[in-house]
Amino acid sequence: MQKLEFRHIEVFQAVILRGSASSAARALGVSQPAVSKTIAQMEHLIGFSLFDRRQGKLIPTASAMQLFEQTAQLFTTLDRVNVIVGKMAAGSLAPVSFGVVPLLAMTLVPAVVPSTLIAQGHTVEVISGDSVMLTNRVAAGQMEFALVSALPEVEGVESVRVAVSPTYCAVPVGHHLETREVIQIEDLHDEAFIGLSTSEELQTRLDVMFQSHGVQPREVIRCSLMAGAVAMAESGIGVTIVDSFATQVARPDRLRFIPFRPEFLIEYRAIWPKGLVSKFGRKVLLGKCQRHAAEVIERARSVR
Repeated sequence: MQKLEFRHIEVFQAVILRGSASSAARALGVSQPAVSKTIAQMEHLIGFSLFDRRQGKLIPTASAMQLFEQTAQLFTTLDRVNVIVGKMAAGSLAPVSFGVVPLLAMTLVPAVVPSTLIAQGHTVEVISGDSVMLTNRVAAGQMEFALVSALPEVEGVESVRVAVSPTYCAVPVGHHLETREVIQIEDLHDEAFIGLSTSEELQTRLDVMFQSHGVQPREVIRCSLMAGAVAMAESGIGVTIVDSFATQVARPDRLRFIPFRPEFLIEYRAIWPKGLVSKFGRKVLLGKCQRHAAEVIERARSVR
């Protein structure tokens, strides 16, 4: 059975967009009979009419408009490819694919990207996601650089430590734990608690720690992102455990950040495909990330 070819879709799209076979022919640089013949072939192949013929005009049917919407995506993608090729031919820099966990996208990236990548003339494609997804994409060579929370070593990935953050208990203002100077793990037994997705390293470590201390918080909600957990804590529904970067996205009139004990640290690392030659000054970017992260961690120590 013969199938549709790209030329059928190209002519079909042109007729819809231009409004007539003659206008489509001029746009495509072919004859009007050639356009009409291609449309007739297409209708024969798919088994239904795409246009009503009225007084020499082609009026798209409802089926034609549905097909037009679907096939338009092909041409949108093709147009994008042509733009990319045009930039390459002109010697323009290709976008830098920069992955980052959401919390650092809100706190670290705005402080370092403008003065590094953008200042160098690069276009930056920031892709936000959890650490597992970002690490897998870097390992597959689909991303040039990412900032993630530390994970077990992955084949095909190189990494450098960016920051090591202490943890805090985010306590709503007015909560009975608000006046504590330190929150011990035992203080969270039967407390309304905002958990994180188990894809987050922090929640996995907390679960182990709660179990080993015989502590069972009363989990009222679980958020996929630490920034979301902070927002929930601001609403007053419970407490949560966060790192230094979360203190930067919270409203100081809604939350107190109290050191959590026993203390454990959260590590963030920069990762990139093993052996990849940097095209954007990776060393400079790393230095900026490390310095700004250190400043955030120091500021968090004074937030109460």
